[in-house]
Amino acid sequence: MKRKILILGAGWYGCHIGLYLKDTGHNVTIFEKESKIFFGASGFNQFRLHKGFHYPRSSETIYEIQKNYKKFIKKYRNFIYYPKNNLYCIAKKISLIDAKTYEIILKSHYLDYKKKYNHKLSNIEAAFIVKEGVINNEKIINFYNKKLKKNLVLNSNIKNLKNLKKNYDFIIDCTNNTFSNNLTKDFNYLLTISVVYKKKNKIITPITVMDGDLPSLYPYSGKKGYYTLTHAKYTHIKKFKSFKLLNKYKKKMSKKRLGNIVDKMENSMISFYPTFKKDLIYKGFYFSYKVLPNETSAKRTISIKKENNTISCSSPKIANIFAFEDYIKKIIK
Repeated sequence: MKRKILILGAGWYGCHIGLYLKDTGHNVTIFEKESKIFFGASGFNQFRLHKGFHYPRSSETIYEIQKNYKKFIKKYRNFIYYPKNNLYCIAKKISLIDAKTYEIILKSHYLDYKKKYNHKLSNIEAAFIVKEGVINNEKIINFYNKKLKKNLVLNSNIKNLKNLKKNYDFIIDCTNNTFSNNLTKDFNYLLTISVVYKKKNKIITPITVMDGDLPSLYPYSGKKGYYTLTHAKYTHIKKFKSFKLLNKYKKKMSKKRLGNIVDKMENSMISFYPTFKKDLIYKGFYFSYKVLPNETSAKRTISIKKENNTISCSSPKIANIFAFEDYIKKIIK
């Protein structure tokens, strides 16, 4: 049966589900409050296509990532590239797990790697070369702009859904819990910062230091020669109980506070990668946000809830779009 469906949010989740429903014959409209698609967290993140290496302390997260990764590769293969010598490193002394334990976890989940013995890093117990991809956001944005040209309604800032619920068979909230919290869970809204660098003349190796409050240097999507520096501690500037409070705080942040955060991130990376400032030049930063359940575990799985004809979803991982697609398939036929 052909259904009339409204989707809120034109990021990864809204566009992927919208195209799936359109291709299966439904009447789909996608409302996006911004003037462009992928203008929220989907357009401002680390662009890493996770395989599971990042979450050694959550088997549940690794299983979910691996399941959805295969589907992601099948559909979006042309929008991914794999940097050479992509390193995951276990820090000496301060890592939450040691190198031997990390290897045991990788092997138990059949995550392929090669040990890297010759490197110029400091304070590292062990380094592993892995095949983990980078998502080319510019290509995926162009793809969805073409595929969903007749379905997208930009600059559509909806205040409430009361009247809209009567006009649609289903409303799917893909705003990552930023429109309203329909998931009856306690969530934190984390204001984040990613610092952008451009390499000088040297070949730069992606470096992710594990495991705990440690830094990561990763290619910046489709921007050749550019990298983002993030940090498990300093990237998360402050957490809030609502998205509104997050945005209010972001607008008032001082240059001094931002400068202090950047300095801490750089100094942390330099302790492992001593020539960091010699090899790369600072080019700026961008804000974004994460929406995470208020819990202490390292779990990063998907949350979904249906209430009457409204379906809401929140997930910190891009590849989990397929877990949401599986759910939608069962509900909308």
